[in-house]
Amino acid sequence: MKIDYSKIPEHCQKGMKHYIEHGIIPGDFLQAIICNNLVESFARADDTNILYLFDYASFLCNEIPTSAWGSKEKMLEWANGFHPQKPDLPELSEDDYRNGGR
Repeated sequence: MKIDYSKIPEHCQKGMKHYIEHGIIPGDFLQAIICNNLVESFARADDTNILYLFDYASFLCNEIPTSAWGSKEKMLEWANGFHPQKPDLPELSEDDYRNGGR
């Protein structure tokens, strides 16, 4: 599956790509988007992203696997799925989620 990251603002494409392709938890705004938290998305959006919230919703629904978004539990499970072979890498916890990842 080829993902078209150009459907979201350029300054957030790298963070979304790192999350989808490598399981790296992004910053607070993208976490809110990925976790399907509308109120938090509005609260954390910058002046550009506030104008593109519909585009983010469309991107989630049409470009990335449903197992990668929709709740914080899904986000954490997705991220943890990239590192099962590394026993020295702890699984992400609720505290990690609140603090922006690793």
